[in-house]
Amino acid sequence: MKHIVTSLILLITGLSSYSQCTSGGDGIAISTPITVDGNVSDWSAVIAETWSTLYLYFSRAGSATNAVDALLYIDVNNNSLMETNEPVIAISWSGSNGNGKVDIYNYVQASAGGDVVSGDGVDMPGSLLLRNTLGTIGRGTTDGLALEVGISFTQIYKQGSSNPVDMLAPNEQFKFHMSTINGSPTSVPGPNAINDNFNGCYAGLMILPVKLEYFESREKGGDFELSWKVTDNENASQFEVQVSQDGKTFTTIATISALQKDGKQGYNYTTDDNKKGTYYRLKLIDKDGAYEYSKTIRKISDRATQMDVMFHNVVRSDLSVNVNVSETITTSVRVFNAAGVQTFSKSITLQPGTNMVSIPSSGFLTAGQYFLHISTASSRTTVVQKLLKI
Repeated sequence: MKHIVTSLILLITGLSSYSQCTSGGDGIAISTPITVDGNVSDWSAVIAETWSTLYLYFSRAGSATNAVDALLYIDVNNNSLMETNEPVIAISWSGSNGNGKVDIYNYVQASAGGDVVSGDGVDMPGSLLLRNTLGTIGRGTTDGLALEVGISFTQIYKQGSSNPVDMLAPNEQFKFHMSTINGSPTSVPGPNAINDNFNGCYAGLMILPVKLEYFESREKGGDFELSWKVTDNENASQFEVQVSQDGKTFTTIATISALQKDGKQGYNYTTDDNKKGTYYRLKLIDKDGAYEYSKTIRKISDRATQMDVMFHNVVRSDLSVNVNVSETITTSVRVFNAAGVQTFSKSITLQPGTNMVSIPSSGFLTAGQYFLHISTASSRTTVVQKLLKI
């Protein structure tokens, strides 16, 4: 006798969560991406969904070498009836090599209006006709106690129907019935063909928000590059790059579609806007339409400002300093004595060209050596000159 499967988990991938069906669901869990490789550690969060694949996870009772044959009846249009040509997934899980063979069958209804998706301990009355062989695509664990299978959504539909409601798609609810069987699927629903049954429903996904790992900027070849990385890329729809001159009112200057990849993913956007003091932020939009904003980045040039300083380094009273700059900048002018004590400080905005900066004699209280520091607000350009007060 074939041994019954002790549990089944349905999973449709992408970092998402599972919610109960209104007619009685089969648990709530948070998902993780799944690789069908016989290592089931990635099933620690048991319900999930990608936008391409339905995943099944089985564990079995008894010996690890016991063979298991199982049928998953899928009510793709979620009307509580199994109708002719709706899909039935057949999994044959051998005990010798731990792998699972998968076939798709068409259901053939027994009643004129379709067969009610039956509950625990009740057989489905319809028969099965082979539609498609998917091959040995299931992978068992090394201990032989669990099996995982991934099936493309393109295989899960009501054959012969062009109605979208008869084609299962990600994030859609559906009811299902599960049977373990003796012998071939074509023996169903014959006497002693079915060991046990249970049913359930999958309620679709609640998409978790895409998470921003970082958002940063740098100058690149005279342009300004924004770069960011998200951790749940499969949940992202698009990113809007927004700009502001005052840090309050933002407008969108670019929309970047999310790549069709799971997990972490980096993005970048380059602008030739050379205005300083410009503010940037991201609007992150999820596949369900929810959105949030990143932190705001203020553009500060990485380039050193060209600055030339001319003066007499012997001071008798006031000191006049000519400062030539290539652009409008705010500078800090400071004087320190030989002991490192600051004796003068002033913030001055300089315009392109030559600017005269006056430092009063009060900045040089006693005779001796002093140091003049002139630096930009970002401290990327600093001029230090030695002075002598006599």
